[in-house]
Amino acid sequence: MADVLAPSPALERALAYVAAARERLLDETVAITAIPAPTFGEAERAAYVRERLLRVGLADVRVDGVGNVLATRPGSGGGANLLLMAHLDTVFPAPTPLAPALVDEQLRCPGVGDNSVAVAGLLLLAEALEAANVTTAGSLHFAFTVGEEGLGNLRGAWAACEALADSIDYAVAVEGHFLGRIVHQAVGSRRYNLTFRGPGGHSWEDTGRPSAIHALGRAIAALADLPLSQEPRATLNVGTVEGGSGVNVVAARASAALDLRSVDQQVLDALAAQTREIVAAVAQRDGLEAELEEIGARPAGCLPAEHPLVVQAQQALRALGVEPTLTASSTDANVPLALGIPAVALGITEGGGMHTLEEWIATAPVVQGVQQLLLVADALTRLPHGEGYA
Repeated sequence: MADVLAPSPALERALAYVAAARERLLDETVAITAIPAPTFGEAERAAYVRERLLRVGLADVRVDGVGNVLATRPGSGGGANLLLMAHLDTVFPAPTPLAPALVDEQLRCPGVGDNSVAVAGLLLLAEALEAANVTTAGSLHFAFTVGEEGLGNLRGAWAACEALADSIDYAVAVEGHFLGRIVHQAVGSRRYNLTFRGPGGHSWEDTGRPSAIHALGRAIAALADLPLSQEPRATLNVGTVEGGSGVNVVAARASAALDLRSVDQQVLDALAAQTREIVAAVAQRDGLEAELEEIGARPAGCLPAEHPLVVQAQQALRALGVEPTLTASSTDANVPLALGIPAVALGITEGGGMHTLEEWIATAPVVQGVQQLLLVADALTRLPHGEGYA
């Protein structure tokens, strides 16, 4: 196994380059954060990243059919090939005011941690490798992806990973928050719009007619009463409810948005099947039409804690004085895991307020976050090509 505690002289230069570039990293984070990038609207931010990669001097810089920005840094040969991903999109709509501000060693702005600082960090990683003339045995593939958030359904990660599946041995998804966390379990999800429809009517004159709202309430109550798996963990959430047209109207339509999650694909699929059974039973009982439309799906998966990728990430963090923790989350790393490619997600810094207008990141740890990626990338690309699969 490669030793992250014994970096080469070239890698030492790259680590020093990152340490000296802290202020530029923060400036680039500000520049990226100020570019709106809602899911399905990432093109302007993608154009910025493409130009930066061209200036760095990476090979084969391109934008693919779904809007990902891709680039390659060829290795000398024989080593494992690594895919590094950072998503471009944010959860915030385009009109959201974006004015990054530095307050007490905290950089504050919607989207600054999720995922602007990760995008900036991955750009600095590429720049440091070039500036220090680091030669990796395996090739590094960079993917700045679209559609990671919300109903983007990881479409960018799917496109990048499927295109590179035959050539990459490992994958690392880079997130802005949670430095020290190694996400080796992928939280999968199934998301639905549940709708009941009926004839509707007057609350007095048509009393007895089935109400779509009553049916929806019965379905929600039954779903809430489902015993959920605790190990592997599963969750079920009703996120929104709407329907009806007036207080004295028998509702002709009512709908809800459902979010089902688990770290185990079989558990997730079983929960989805139970959901369909409950919806069908309520519709039959009330004599209503029911539609369960799937609006999102993310695969679940897991990389064993003893896998070399997880071990190398732990070594890298400890070498930088950060004690790692192993955890589960939903990230771009879900996709390579679903394709049988060992993958984890790693964070760049600490922060809070993720997915809120009060989002912030700590500026001090960003150097450690990028140095962690350098150590992991160097160690993994020194492993033999073709042995990465779990």
